[in-house]
Amino acid sequence: AAPARVLGLADRGQLAPGAAADVVFFDDTATTETTFSRAKLLFKNGRIVVRDGEVVNLVGGETHVVRPDYDSSVEARIARYFDEA
Repeated sequence: AAPARVLGLADRGQLAPGAAADVVFFDDTATTETTFSRAKLLFKNGRIVVRDGEVVNLVGGETHVVRPDYDSSVEARIARYFDEA
């Protein structure tokens, strides 16, 4: 849900009427890396795209880009942090 909010995509990041049906399911395995390295199921716009880690259907989509304002004053704070480490 957080990435959808950051991108301002009100129709994503939730399971509700009118929301885009983009959902991914993972098996809970021994490690975080193995859990998220292979999707059990992935739905895009309500259509199955991945089953057991294999792409079974190609579905078109869009690329969303965010270009937030950048506060360059943070660089001095970051530099001090790394100088102290």
